[in-house]
Amino acid sequence: MVRIGVDDANKEEAERCLREKFPDSHDIYEICNAWQSSYSSTSPMESGIDFHQTPVELSPGTTIIGESGGILFSGAISSELGLTVAHGTEKNDELLSSYGYEIGKCLTSYNELTTQNNEIITADLALLKLYRKNVRLNNTVEHDRQLYNIKIYRNPNPHVLVPPVTTVLILQKNTKFTKGKIHGVHHKDIRSRVSQLHLHKVMTITCEERQEKVTEEGDSGALVMLYPKDNDNVLYVYGIVIGVYIPDERDPSRTYTVASQLPDVMRELRTNPTYWTEFRCLLGLHDDDQIGEDIDFIQTVIDGDVAKHRPLTH
Repeated sequence: MVRIGVDDANKEEAERCLREKFPDSHDIYEICNAWQSSYSSTSPMESGIDFHQTPVELSPGTTIIGESGGILFSGAISSELGLTVAHGTEKNDELLSSYGYEIGKCLTSYNELTTQNNEIITADLALLKLYRKNVRLNNTVEHDRQLYNIKIYRNPNPHVLVPPVTTVLILQKNTKFTKGKIHGVHHKDIRSRVSQLHLHKVMTITCEERQEKVTEEGDSGALVMLYPKDNDNVLYVYGIVIGVYIPDERDPSRTYTVASQLPDVMRELRTNPTYWTEFRCLLGLHDDDQIGEDIDFIQTVIDGDVAKHRPLTH
């Protein structure tokens, strides 16, 4: 049985299309809410139907289904490896598209990292193995009718704790962009939990007009990006959304979107001996290969309105 997740507004049309496609096989699928997709062992093939999975387009902001429900795919760092939040999946968990198709599995996840300076940072990062036959990668994002590549922000001065601007773009589910304002960086709160995680050196983001979150349930994994520069085809990623933070339960109107600081997290995974051996192995590197600054989201050749996938070599 395939449970196909569809937004309420499109359920009637989806049901009509499926009835036309499978007029005598209503028992192989069920229309459900978008976050409830699943797949059971009674497959269409077992029902005698040739049901070939077409590749699922996977891009930043695409909803994927882990053990804990719907989260967002954050992007691919190679043609076979992707990133999302750790709290939505665990090692060896299978991941599904919102239509119930298998797209990959979790290789490993990092909740907190102890830095080489003996500090703790909240990572909430999962490394995914993508099933190449089942997915079609598109690592670009579209903003104001223009396509952009995404790259991890590289701070030219690591001693400066804030990005060059305070206004950011957040790519929410359904590839919807929302504008936000960075309220604080390197925020710490070990009394509260967000997505079951204590907060160590995270970024807090609010609406521009008031101290209120800019994301909703299901937006974990959303990219936090700096605004593009003129004539630039790159959006620089500063963080990945973890969840919503309420600093004082007595005042639930004051809420913040919380994001990890991806440049700091990736720096530790690349350079910290505690983590880099496993990370190197998962990336498929040999002992004598260097993990350099080029570990990043794969780039795409952008030709007008057409994006052609071209992975970077690591």
